[in-house]
Amino acid sequence: MRSASGELSHFKSLNSYKNLLQGDYLMDKDYIMREIDVGFAPGYSFKVGDINGNGKCEYISVEPGGKHLVVLEGDGGVLWEKTVPNTDRHSTTALEVGDVDRDGEMEVVMGEEPEGGNNVIVLDPQGRLKRRLTFPLGEKDYAGNAIDSFGFADVDGDGFKELIVGINGGHLYALDDNLEILWHLGGLNRTIEHFIHTGDLNGDGVDEIAISSSLTKEWDEHCEFFLISGEGRILWRKPLSEIGPDGHVDYAIIDDIEGSGRNTLITATGGCLFDAEGNLIWTLRDEIAHGQWVDVAKVREDVSGKQVLISELWKFRQPCLLVSGQGEVLWRFEEISPYALPTHAYFIDWNGDGKKFVIIGDQPAYTEPVARTYQITLLDCYGNVVLKVPFEDEPIPGWFYNAENSPAVADVDGDGKEEFVFPIRKGKLLILGKS
Repeated sequence: MRSASGELSHFKSLNSYKNLLQGDYLMDKDYIMREIDVGFAPGYSFKVGDINGNGKCEYISVEPGGKHLVVLEGDGGVLWEKTVPNTDRHSTTALEVGDVDRDGEMEVVMGEEPEGGNNVIVLDPQGRLKRRLTFPLGEKDYAGNAIDSFGFADVDGDGFKELIVGINGGHLYALDDNLEILWHLGGLNRTIEHFIHTGDLNGDGVDEIAISSSLTKEWDEHCEFFLISGEGRILWRKPLSEIGPDGHVDYAIIDDIEGSGRNTLITATGGCLFDAEGNLIWTLRDEIAHGQWVDVAKVREDVSGKQVLISELWKFRQPCLLVSGQGEVLWRFEEISPYALPTHAYFIDWNGDGKKFVIIGDQPAYTEPVARTYQITLLDCYGNVVLKVPFEDEPIPGWFYNAENSPAVADVDGDGKEEFVFPIRKGKLLILGKS
């Protein structure tokens, strides 16, 4: 694969970026940031995972039109790539990585929508087609996709997480390990928005599925958030007006957030914590403007329960904030570069000792037309800045960028320390970690 400049994909140390550091930046010299050339700017269709079982991660990306899937090795070399017929207009082609057939191998799962078709393709670790699953046509959303999203849920309590497929037109499917349909739930609102969230909310050993769907692009009573049983029944549904100022819930996590021994569900939108019956326990609606992403971990020993990290995007009040399991705001991170938007903040095991930090990167504002310097920031669990690393980014003429940047945190090289994998607008991946 070649980049826009015609050069082969490459991998290099970004020591030159350290020269961009300003005097007020805190400097931890024990880090390294490397760059990989992808050749396009992936949006939501980006995953990181060890698909070939060698103990190191690969980078799985789909170009914004959904037609080119590429898997890069850790050094930036192309492991394999595939051309797929798709009509994506918003960089949201459905993509997932996991063992979908219980054979012990990781598969790449992707939406495939040729003219008159609506398929899910399953590719083996070498990129060979294992299965093509054909579904009813459904409806294409504003981005041009009918296959909307994938998830994994243990719907029968046997310890294996089955593949869940959301299809626009209001459909949800659960597939067994032979990739046959276990159940189909229809009648949801027309457009699935945007992701499938799973976990055992009621503690019965079977996962529930949380998903948003809307009837139109208007924020009205037809924008709803659903909790669905492992058997495919709607357990409860709520209008988005009861959750937050949006037409859907972008992210949700099921975990024992309060530290009480029972699982609860936290939404990024509105910052709402619900119990298994759908009762609201607490909300951060007055503290955030547009909650886009959420992460959960135990990072503070001086605070009971786990902690919730919510990051914002459109019309943000702050890039991210840390909240206790009881809904108390512990700190806010309010720094951001000029002409920038926040991205997905994560907890990260920076030193490989189990102690979690927070990491967040800037991205260019949606229509920002020129090259500028932005930053990735590492904070400790009390909100103190540990490290700021600058990088340069710019738009590439003719390339689409939807500004819903999808970074990842993973131990990419198998050394026990997690790295931050950060796609940028000019078609690169930045891999930042402790040296």
